[in-house]
Amino acid sequence: MLFMACCSSLAMASNPALAVILPANEPDYSIWTMLQDYGLDRVHPTFVHYPIALGLFGVLLYYITYFFKKNDECWKFFSFFVLFFAEIAALCTLGTGAMYSYGLNGNAHVATNWHQNMAILTVLLFGIPVLVQILSYIFKKDLWYLKTFCLVLYTLGALSVATTGFIGGSIVYDYLINPTVISGS
Repeated sequence: MLFMACCSSLAMASNPALAVILPANEPDYSIWTMLQDYGLDRVHPTFVHYPIALGLFGVLLYYITYFFKKNDECWKFFSFFVLFFAEIAALCTLGTGAMYSYGLNGNAHVATNWHQNMAILTVLLFGIPVLVQILSYIFKKDLWYLKTFCLVLYTLGALSVATTGFIGGSIVYDYLINPTVISGS
């Protein structure tokens, strides 16, 4: 349904003659309406795995680039590309997580606060070196101490994203799936 609404809106906007072919009974959905129909509680679990997978894979690629492929521009670009999209995914996940963490109290609320704080730390630890890499590319400065600085922050970011994922998994399996823990029975 979501796919059909997007396709019909795009097709009719680009060619009004296609309005005859496409079903006319489909309501005109905005992105916000589609998210509400999909369920805002499902958006965060949809995004959550991307910064973990892309972040850890990107850090592995950065290690390979840093230690073994120092002068290979392809490896440098590929590791940056993956880490850039890990940062974008982390920002999306952080934004959708703010909508997902309502209604928890007690230990679940404490765990959620830790999870949110670690998510902010992860966004910063991936964002700062991505920005440094963008600036070093713009100003054509390929300095060893900037690469080392990025390596340290990416390593801390990998630890942070793993910790954030662990806390998030604990929240889901300990508090959201097991309602007896929340109610205290």
